[in-house]
Amino acid sequence: MWGVDNSSAAVAFSRRHFVRPNLQFLVMNLEELAGFPAQSFDAIFSSNTLEHVPDIERFFHGAWYLLKSDGVLVIAVPPITNDRLRGLNIDNPYHLNIWTPRQWHATLRRYFSDIQVYGHGYGRLGNTPDWSQSPATSGLTERSFHFEPMLMDDLVYVPESLDEPTLTTIFVARQPLPVDEIPPPGSAAVLVDHSFTRSLTEAAIQLDVKRQIKQLQAHLQHYSQHVAVLDTRLHQAQAQHDLVQRTLAEAQQHAAHLEAELARKNQHILHLESQLRQIERGRLMRLLRLLRVPGR
Repeated sequence: MWGVDNSSAAVAFSRRHFVRPNLQFLVMNLEELAGFPAQSFDAIFSSNTLEHVPDIERFFHGAWYLLKSDGVLVIAVPPITNDRLRGLNIDNPYHLNIWTPRQWHATLRRYFSDIQVYGHGYGRLGNTPDWSQSPATSGLTERSFHFEPMLMDDLVYVPESLDEPTLTTIFVARQPLPVDEIPPPGSAAVLVDHSFTRSLTEAAIQLDVKRQIKQLQAHLQHYSQHVAVLDTRLHQAQAQHDLVQRTLAEAQQHAAHLEAELARKNQHILHLESQLRQIERGRLMRLLRLLRVPGR
């Protein structure tokens, strides 16, 4: 049994964590399945990988070449069955083949005569699983999912699917066609609907744009936090200013009150001084009368 991946890091990880006496791993591009004799495999399996392969026809030609006449090819691909799922796959810069199930089926028919289609769902779980957890902690098992056969009518692209959530569309292909009935090596994919394959350059540009957007979002978040700090300080300064203004207004009111009190006291003093002068004049007049010489 062989496991292949074009990532040396992924192969090294697999060699450490998936050790079996009959299992080996190789660093290999799926477009170049080389080093194996013709018709030497009983089964070939690929899960959520082919949407990343630039030249999918080369993979199918290689799989056709390696499978025995009674062999089976099993692939799992994203279920692009509506506009929302199409948008999600386009938004992923690592997905090159934005293909509907109908497109995958039509391409497989170029190499195999017997193709069965299944929907891989999890609707019976009741709630959306937490995919971030490991199988040991999430409680998910093989029985948590179900696989329902699909007919050709089910492969038609619709504006919005109302079906239960689907993880992947699975194709089981058997009975490789004779060599004179398959496309010659190097043939381009034949598109049967609005499916398309974007180039690595287009994907790289999209990935670069997403990175730039992420950087801009990070800068925006930083500036937003800075603005929030400044806004908080401004509110604090405004609050202090308002407090000073209120204190000043209170001090002015108090000063005005003191000035009014002082004016009243001054008026009172003036009144007392007036009375005192009147008293003094009265005393003086009495004294003069007392000192008046009799007969003069």
